Amino acid sequence: MNSALMHGLTQLLLAVVLLSGATADDAPVDPATLTPLGGNWYVSQTQPAVYYFRDASRFVDLFSWHQKDSNNDGIANVRLQHDQNFLIIDSQGYPNHPTAIFPNAGNPNSIRVQNFKFRLPLKPQRNDQITTLPMGPIGMALNGVVFFNPFEQGGMNAVAGYSEVWLDSCCGHPQQTGVYHYHKYPVCVKSPFRDDGRQHSPIIGFAFDGFPIYGPWESSGVQAKELQGEQALDVCNGQSDSERGYHYHVNPGRFPYVL
Repeated sequence: MNSALMHGLTQLLLAVVLLSGATADDAPVDPATLTPLGGNWYVSQTQPAVYYFRDASRFVDLFSWHQKDSNNDGIANVRLQHDQNFLIIDSQGYPNHPTAIFPNAGNPNSIRVQNFKFRLPLKPQRNDQITTLPMGPIGMALNGVVFFNPFEQGGMNAVAGYSEVWLDSCCGHPQQTGVYHYHKYPVCVKSPFRDDGRQHSPIIGFAFDGFPIYGPWESSGVQAKELQGEQALDVCNGQSDSERGYHYHVNPGRFPYVL
């Protein structure tokens, strides 16, 4: 069988297994079993490689659903550790969902395994001054794949208009060094967390300033981009509420799409 096809089938089967199981946010966690690290981050007292994020009133294990390595003692695609001020993430940056076959007529690059190390502030602080995002990774989805800003080289909109680039059906593509990445809401991000539009979206990733990125839904049937007044998204797709503090929402069809 063609190796690319085999890879796609393998990833699809993994995705089905993840989505068909019990959702990770259905099981309550006793806060007494967790050690606070700072901000909304906690680590398990019995499983030191398992980290929890306080999302509103829930403590959610966001990362350990990834496939374990051969020794069953860590996460193959995404590994976590921490120091006094940062959550440290090692990621291979490899998508856990089917992709287009690269290279192809729309993209000459191949997807390659990466060796990322990212540091998320445990206690992120808002900056009242808006700064320009760099090119390259600006955040990471829960599956270890990175987010890029909405531009391609030359400052052209990568998502819409005459400069729109070729993205696969999961909204990603690789750049010259093989980094597969998303410029907009990655509809194929596979995790055990439901996002069916019936409630506030779950976290789908983090910006590198440390604030979480949620899916598009604010509440049942209402996308965050539809909000008005004080709850309206700011120019960075961020908002603040009493339960979650400051956070981002992906913004389907509206610039800047992610951040």
